[in-house]
Amino acid sequence: MDHFDLTGVTSLTAKFLLFAVFLLQAMAMSYSHAEVATTEEGQPLTLNLTPPRVERAGTPQVFFNEVDSTIVIAVDVSGSIDRQEYDIQKSGVVSAFLDENLQRTLTQCNSNGIAVTYVEWSGSRNSPQVQQVVPWTRLNTPRDMIGFANRIRAQPRSSSGDTDVAAALTVAGQLIQSSPFHSARNFVSLS
Repeated sequence: MDHFDLTGVTSLTAKFLLFAVFLLQAMAMSYSHAEVATTEEGQPLTLNLTPPRVERAGTPQVFFNEVDSTIVIAVDVSGSIDRQEYDIQKSGVVSAFLDENLQRTLTQCNSNGIAVTYVEWSGSRNSPQVQQVVPWTRLNTPRDMIGFANRIRAQPRSSSGDTDVAAALTVAGQLIQSSPFHSARNFVSLS
């Protein structure tokens, strides 16, 4: 699937299902090119950032913190997002990690697990406000996923400000580059 049509998606169930599809793709499929899902306004929702693997003298570099995928979950907390919309976004993410089907998929499909971080963003290009609410965490088991969901659930909303999608994607890319984990498949889920 190269594109999601999110026209008119407003219910918590629909948003949860779309996020669940994203997680399944990130955990279980190989991507050979960048894929972007967009909102009805054309704003990017997810972006596959796959850097080239570094090689020395023809030998692939060995990474001790290798995971199957790294995922930055970036949630919009700008002034245009009211409390109800924020709660829907956060509940959808939490629900996805608590979903038994996704937990089973993670257990069955990934030998190295996935690494995920949850960030909340607002601000402008010159002054991005990105709070890494839950730091990079390796998820290998359902218990890991439940713990990650509970850590997200326990945190209050971090900030409010302008909306600059480009700034959020820039910071998300920086988070992937500085991650303690390595993967050939790197994703940003931007909401």
